[in-house]
Amino acid sequence: MKFVIIPTDFSPAAANAMNYGVKLAKEIEAAIILFHSFQIPLTATEASVMMTEASIDQMKKDAESSLNTLKEKIEKDHTGSVKIFTQLRIGNTVNELEEFCKEFKPFAIVMGSTGHSAIGRVLFGSTTLLAMRHLNSPIIAVPPGTEYKSIKKIGLACDLKHVSDSMPASFIKEIADVLHAELHILHVDHLNPRYDPEKNEEIYRIQSLFRDMKLSYHFIDHTDMEEGINEFARENDLDLVITIPKKHSLFDSIFHKSASKQILFRSKIPVMSIHEP
Repeated sequence: MKFVIIPTDFSPAAANAMNYGVKLAKEIEAAIILFHSFQIPLTATEASVMMTEASIDQMKKDAESSLNTLKEKIEKDHTGSVKIFTQLRIGNTVNELEEFCKEFKPFAIVMGSTGHSAIGRVLFGSTTLLAMRHLNSPIIAVPPGTEYKSIKKIGLACDLKHVSDSMPASFIKEIADVLHAELHILHVDHLNPRYDPEKNEEIYRIQSLFRDMKLSYHFIDHTDMEEGINEFARENDLDLVITIPKKHSLFDSIFHKSASKQILFRSKIPVMSIHEP
């Protein structure tokens, strides 16, 4: 059975991502796991002391109640057509997700980006970014207001460097196969010519890795990688962009860049992170 894990903090951004994740799960016939974790806050007095056991129990009851309310809403809205489980953990969200995913290998984790502030319109939420950076499981980050539509056109951001070592080809092929989607290889480069020996060699390696698939290659001439992919994604109606976080300059630039810059996915295109093999 395939699983889609949907973490929630019960915020509007999380609710939007939940709606996206539920529809994705229905389309690929996966079960849903609604996931929530909370950390026990410290009460600051002269010395920091832990909350009382009764307070912690109440927090657990409140969280369980909220999870069950979401589960019942999904079941009502989708007339029981999708299996739904809940999971409540105490601890850091990213750490708890990492442990949980060791047991339930998800097809994807679907998370919301930040909400409606200026920063929220530009950067993913800190928890989502940390999860994308550190978890080995595939993560789809859903921008605010993005509604699910069938994923039929996937863009794979690729720097055409060390493809054989860094490309998780088997999982990308599985995603495209399950979703019956086209795969578009996106490479942004303004300084170097489109065809040179090194690029041609890497393209050959991509062809070898995806030899059973029909690929489309797009060489995007732009001075800024993020803006180049954003423009291409918008103009060509991509439904999802895949990036490979650990060594991918695109992801690193999203992680470090100032919130004042209008960066990638302003056009509300979800991003999937998949780690290197």
